[in-house]
Amino acid sequence: MPSFTEIASRLYRQLLGLNSAPLGDEHGITTLLEGTVAVATVEAILSEVSASGESFPPEHGSIAWRGEQQRQQLNLFGQPLLQLDNESPRAALSNAMGLVMAGKRTSCSLWSSDLAAAQDLLRRAVGHHLPLVVHTINRALPLQGESSEGSHQAIHQLRESGACILFSQNVQQAIDFTLIAHAVAEQALLPVVVAMDGEETAFAMQKVQLPSPQLIQQFVGQSSDHIKLDDPAQKMLFGESRRRIPCWHNLDRPTLQGAYQDQHSFGLGEISHTQFFGRQLEPILEQAFSTFYDLTERDYGSLSYQGEYKSLKLIVAQGAITERLQQIVDHLNREQRGEMAVIGLQQIAPAPTHALRKLLQRADQITVLDRVEPLLDDEPPLYRQVITIASSSCRVHSVLYGMGGLPVHNHDLLAACQLPVNRAATTL
Repeated sequence: MPSFTEIASRLYRQLLGLNSAPLGDEHGITTLLEGTVAVATVEAILSEVSASGESFPPEHGSIAWRGEQQRQQLNLFGQPLLQLDNESPRAALSNAMGLVMAGKRTSCSLWSSDLAAAQDLLRRAVGHHLPLVVHTINRALPLQGESSEGSHQAIHQLRESGACILFSQNVQQAIDFTLIAHAVAEQALLPVVVAMDGEETAFAMQKVQLPSPQLIQQFVGQSSDHIKLDDPAQKMLFGESRRRIPCWHNLDRPTLQGAYQDQHSFGLGEISHTQFFGRQLEPILEQAFSTFYDLTERDYGSLSYQGEYKSLKLIVAQGAITERLQQIVDHLNREQRGEMAVIGLQQIAPAPTHALRKLLQRADQITVLDRVEPLLDDEPPLYRQVITIASSSCRVHSVLYGMGGLPVHNHDLLAACQLPVNRAATTL
């Protein structure tokens, strides 16, 4: 019997071969898919190469890509699909970087712990202005042993890499953030990491709407297209226009890249990257979110907010737990006529400090949920981020949950939402 994945892929291929789609609307078809399979299916439509090198257990996305490669052979733009199997995660990321330098639209799939171990390569991709998209599934970093269960440790560690990081709360967001990531990476010339939780998103079967060919062509476009430039720094490098994915490694126009530099040259290069590229990322992200809303009516931003804007009690979280918190808070607000709201961080880097400060400054009680156990500190990373911008008169609670994949029940989240004002930090 065909699986949900096979049925969805068959319907999606039928959609791609038709001018009008009787099985869906102008934005694609609706089906049931796991997170990794859904992302791999979309990547097989718009990308050219997938690089994978996951440690045990194997990541489902690369398996799904191979299936799409065998069935389709070509992507939406007529380019052949290539799959690179690598001996290690570092090799996968290195090969993906090389392919992007050659002008190929490439995605890379890694566990977050493997990506954190290759953070130096990700930082090099930032410095080389490579529009690479990396999909990562959250997994705990090694401690007294190895584990494939979820944790947000690696994501917080990657914040300092200089790459843009988007964190999806569900499978639909993982699909949409894939499109947004390619658009942003290729406009800003910076790598973008799309993260998702494991059991709750990556391996969960959810109802999704796959993007139509028209949406992909309008929003992302073809890798070889030439685009007009508005950014002064890019105009200095390329002129008035450039290839959507530049061919940095071009035998006809050879350039020296990644050479050893003295302290003066390296220091100036690091400062200039922040001034001319890093600070341009925020407006590019905002424009991408706005354009995506115009095309799909799905509204995304650096933060999600559910509840009354006059709420004085706020819950702050990131990842898949956000949707469960939203349901619980909605129930409490209806039953108790409360005024609680849930803030979900969807943009991890660059940190949405200004937008978050505007929401936190008026609160008198904030509960922050972290999926990280601070080994030497009393303050987990998301809590530290919140407490520095919250009002000095506000009581901020720290709640730790899901350590090493431990289950979190609804009554645990209900208790977290009803913490008394004088309650100390707690763990679920």
